[in-house]
Parts: sequence; C-alpha cells; structure tokens
Amino acid sequence: MKKQLAELALQRCRILERIESQRIEVTDISLRIKKSIALIDIALNAVHFMSRHPALIAGGFAVFLTLWRRGITGLSAIIPLPVRFVLNTILSTSDSPNQKHNDLDSKS
Repeated sequence: MKKQLAELALQRCRILERIESQRIEVTDISLRIKKSIALIDIALNAVHFMSRHPALIAGGFAVFLTLWRRGITGLSAIIPLPVRFVLNTILSTSDSPNQKHNDLDSKS
C-alpha cells in the first residue's frame, strides 16, 4: 500500500511539473499573440475611423496635395519613391498650363 502511495505521489509531482511547464508555454504564446492582436486592433480602428469620416480623410489628402504642390511641406526626403511617383503623377495630370509645377524629384 505504501509503495502504491509513493508511486502516486511521484506521478502527481511529475504531472504538476508538466502542468507548470505548459503554463509557461501558454503564457509565452499568449504574449506573442497579444502583440499581434494589438496591432490588428489598431489597424481596424484606423479603418473604422476612415470609413466613418471619409470627408475628413479626403479633405486632409486634398490639403496635403495642395501644400505638396506648393512646396511647403518639404516631405520629399521622408516619403518613399513609389509614393512620390504616384503623387507626382496625380499632380502632373491636374496641372494647368498657366501654373508652373515643381516636382518633388526636381528639388532633390
């Protein structure tokens, strides 16, 4: 009887050790997932904001393009080349013959 109790106590200790190691693994996994979910949550909040306020986004973009066209922002060094190309293309198609337009790439 004492031998069986000793074996049960040993099994219990092994099971408790395994439970503790599994708890640590679950904690590590949940921390990694928590960071990813936080980023997804921020992105979803941004998308929801944009869908609720499209006029604000369009107005902000129009102001940005206007300032960019006049050379006030000075963001050409910060903004990546593909984005600059697209914006310069948009601005060049909206050029009027009477207004001189300075591309961002010509300022560099």
